[in-house]
Amino acid sequence: MNRLDQKIAGKKPLLACYFPVADPMIPASLLQIYGDAGVDIVELGVPSANPFMDGADVAQAMGRALANGAIWPSYVSAAAALRRQADGPAAVCMTYADLDVAGLRAADAWRDIDGLLMVHLERHPDRAAIEEYAQSKNLRLVGFIDSELTPTELEAARQTSSYIMLQAAPGPTGPRTRLTGDNSAKIASVKGSGITQPILLGFGISSAEQAGAAMAMGADGVVIGSMCVRAALQGEQALAEFLKAVRTALDG
Repeated sequence: MNRLDQKIAGKKPLLACYFPVADPMIPASLLQIYGDAGVDIVELGVPSANPFMDGADVAQAMGRALANGAIWPSYVSAAAALRRQADGPAAVCMTYADLDVAGLRAADAWRDIDGLLMVHLERHPDRAAIEEYAQSKNLRLVGFIDSELTPTELEAARQTSSYIMLQAAPGPTGPRTRLTGDNSAKIASVKGSGITQPILLGFGISSAEQAGAAMAMGADGVVIGSMCVRAALQGEQALAEFLKAVRTALDG
């Protein structure tokens, strides 16, 4: 079974965390810490030259990766490292519309990937071809809904085959001092629209306390990106302590 299916079927609060592939300052060996800390889903970020939805932490990691080169060998290695972990995290390809599809196919980079999260896939001119290729690799499509809850994104989210990431705050990713209370209404509105997939709140969640607050607001889990990058840059201990604290907060 696809690992993403297994994680969702487990029905526990889901913890999805970002990992910047090919960043020379963040080694792939840290992926073992993600698994040991109880992370359910790792978003393996494909570097983009225009990560318009990401703040400085993720954007700078992508910039270092692009300067480092060897993106697809690093990607294949990272995905394989997750697959080797017994009952380890599911691997999701997180990418923008400038994805190098030719390089992806040449490297067979999705051989150990479970899902695809492409920003604004519903607007991509080659959407059908990308979805067909993902299906051929047994990938699940991950939905994204921005903070405005646009009808187009809600409809696209209904068609996805996995969890849905809901933007907790407008603007780019990056740590924020608090999780605003209007997320309760947003989550209720999304679920009330007929969407039954798990709703994971992301964008700005930067502490265990905020992760716990997201669950109290009705989320089925959280997505954390920038703080994972910051913690990884501080070293193994900082990353392990941060991820374990979030996992504990989610589990109550």
